[in-house]
Amino acid sequence: MSMLMKPGDDLKGLIVQIQELVSDNHPNSEDDLESLLTWLNPNEPHSNHQCKPPTLRLKNTIKTLINQYYNGQFSEDDKEAGYTLVHLLKLYYIYQVRLHFFGSLSTLQTFKNVQRLVQYYEFPLKYIYLFEDCPEEWITERDGLMHYLLNRHRALKENVATRLGTLVMEDDFDLALVVVNWLNEARSNVSSIDILLDLIVEKVSRFCQKHMTGVWHNRFLIMETFNQFITNYWSHICLLLGCPEDNHELTTAVYHLFERQFIQLRTKEIFDIVVKEYPSSKPTILELRKVLVKSKDLTEIVVEFLSNFEKHILNPSITTVNALLAYVKTVKAFLTLDPTGRCLYSISAFVKPYFQERNDLVTVLLYAILELQSEEFEGSPEACLDLKSLNNLSQELRDPEFGIESTLELVPPADSYSPASTPDSEPHLLYKDVIESFLQWVPEPMDTISKSYASSLCPSGNLLDMLMEMFESKDFFVSEFLALLTRKLLALKMYTLDRKWSHCLRLLKTKFSPTTGVGAGSVSGTKGGDPSNINNIDVMLRDVRSSSELCKRMHQVTGLDQRVYPKFISPLYWNRTSVTHGNFQLDPQLAFELDKYCQVYSEIKPGRTLQLCKHQGMVVLELSFRDGRKQRCEATLEQCSVVQQFDESTGTTGLTDQMIATRLQMDPQRVRAALQHWVNEGVLYSDGSNFIPRDLAQDQKQTGIGSSQGSTEEISNNCLQIETEAITDRDARLAATLEKIWPFIQGMLTNLGALKLEKIHSFLKVTTPKEVGYNMVTPSQLESHLHYLVEEGRLTCTSNDAYKLVK
Repeated sequence: MSMLMKPGDDLKGLIVQIQELVSDNHPNSEDDLESLLTWLNPNEPHSNHQCKPPTLRLKNTIKTLINQYYNGQFSEDDKEAGYTLVHLLKLYYIYQVRLHFFGSLSTLQTFKNVQRLVQYYEFPLKYIYLFEDCPEEWITERDGLMHYLLNRHRALKENVATRLGTLVMEDDFDLALVVVNWLNEARSNVSSIDILLDLIVEKVSRFCQKHMTGVWHNRFLIMETFNQFITNYWSHICLLLGCPEDNHELTTAVYHLFERQFIQLRTKEIFDIVVKEYPSSKPTILELRKVLVKSKDLTEIVVEFLSNFEKHILNPSITTVNALLAYVKTVKAFLTLDPTGRCLYSISAFVKPYFQERNDLVTVLLYAILELQSEEFEGSPEACLDLKSLNNLSQELRDPEFGIESTLELVPPADSYSPASTPDSEPHLLYKDVIESFLQWVPEPMDTISKSYASSLCPSGNLLDMLMEMFESKDFFVSEFLALLTRKLLALKMYTLDRKWSHCLRLLKTKFSPTTGVGAGSVSGTKGGDPSNINNIDVMLRDVRSSSELCKRMHQVTGLDQRVYPKFISPLYWNRTSVTHGNFQLDPQLAFELDKYCQVYSEIKPGRTLQLCKHQGMVVLELSFRDGRKQRCEATLEQCSVVQQFDESTGTTGLTDQMIATRLQMDPQRVRAALQHWVNEGVLYSDGSNFIPRDLAQDQKQTGIGSSQGSTEEISNNCLQIETEAITDRDARLAATLEKIWPFIQGMLTNLGALKLEKIHSFLKVTTPKEVGYNMVTPSQLESHLHYLVEEGRLTCTSNDAYKLVK
């Protein structure tokens, strides 16, 4: 029959056995034994060892009762009794340790607490040889307690993992090794390897964050950062993992981890890399292209970039020139990152609607291509707010790799993989190439844009081709260039066009001429344009050349002032809206000189007459003041006529804008604009209502007309429009066509409401029958006709340049 004994009874029985054995072998040692048992007991915190060395009496007791049996000369019976006592004391000590351990479980929250407890248990064993004959007994007992502790105490496991992570992140590998060894010795369900692998990932992540963030100018940054990490930490990591340092499988896995971290960091920084730092960030883009093997990563990069691009660039507070500069850098950067153009197609499709809302987009692009300076700007002021950005945009467009004239094939042709055979090459059958190509074929990822779409966007890596994708039709771009060129030619001094304008014209002819094929760099993705716009440019340039030749002949006629350099333009091929701004009276002397040119022209060209375009003439004046000061000014005919109203006879009261408007029969608003020009030039002074000359002398001179100097550099450009008495057949057909389209315009505006010029032109090309002949009408000619209908009162023009029927 067996009986269960209480723990207290077990302990009491064990103590009785120890006391009896000591009493038999060491009489009169009862007090010493009691002191020893109390000193050993961890459950007696106030009277036990307290991690302090034993007293001299206690040392003698330990030596007499226990330690002497390991180093003394005794009989077999004495040794057996001593070993029995040691065995009983082992059981006593283990019993007390377990009792104390399970009573302290709630306080064991951290690794430090566990360390202190183990040190508390092992301290007396330095002085008493309880486990000298078999140290594994104590080690097994200690590790068993730690095993139980780690398996049952969740808070401790979490704290130990956190502590180990802190040590590794702070590079305290010595103490970290202590924690790892403790975990390994416990043989619990807490794997130090799993914890360390997670910590290595975090360590690499932080190391990459520190050494890769913002470093965009190094081509081999991943390898350099990896080598630095290996040099600093690999020996310590291998010691913690318990593996050799030349474990190539592990180092390869760590290197791939560096690649993943590089991709993640560059994904977060992609906007700054592309928009703010390109092209200096090109090395990191090339390295990123090398490590991108998953289409998912490329998609995440595009999504992250577009999110920031929409937030920072595609908002109304950013000027068009800065937005376009950012987009050009984007095109270059993403063609470098992804030469197939798939990413760029997604980006272009996303930003296209935003750019189409900007009315000055074409103007800014043309200014950048032509590299215009501030004094050459024409039209709305929005296009010329940031000259520095415009110059940067021009520089980006001149990039020889992705420039507007680039013909670099970024996407190789389909058969480029097969090299041409040479006489020295080994002969082989064709089917072998076919089989090899089949075996090496890899399907394109399903979540990327197909190659056909990408090739339609960037067939040749030409920036102009890709920028054209933002417009509804390339004819719109050419029309804007035509308007800009018209203003340039009308304001042109002499008859020589700047080289940059000629260069741009050649470029447009190459891109948009009807005979231009795909191989010549045409824009296959844009809607077809009207070739008559290019023809108009040819006619305008021919007019300028003819004017130069005719001017030379006229200057040989006696009686003509040779300081007048007229331009003779054909009305049907020039933008009429840019040369008609109302009427005003010229200075009589200037009008007389121009009339003589008209008479000579009629003699040279019988049957033709001239009409002066007053708002296109330029005069160079030299104004003399009473104090001897002279001021040379360049002014329009309007401004010249206004300032000529002032002389010494005006007195100190001056003239008002209404008085000048009455004299010149000019629109008062234009008079005020001309007066303000002379105020800005320092010629006139305004007291709020009157304008007074600043000591303008009686001997005011005109260096354009009536100047005493008469140099050929001081010229006056006057645009004279040819009106032929015998209209050509083409002009007659054009006039008849414009009359026939009125019913179509009327029906269109009735059904759709107000429409802009581009929409009206597009609808008419689709809706008018072929026999009407509308295909010969250009947008500029249609615009002139619409203005004519506005003047007749049949149409009205809204504030946003749309046309609607008059109610």
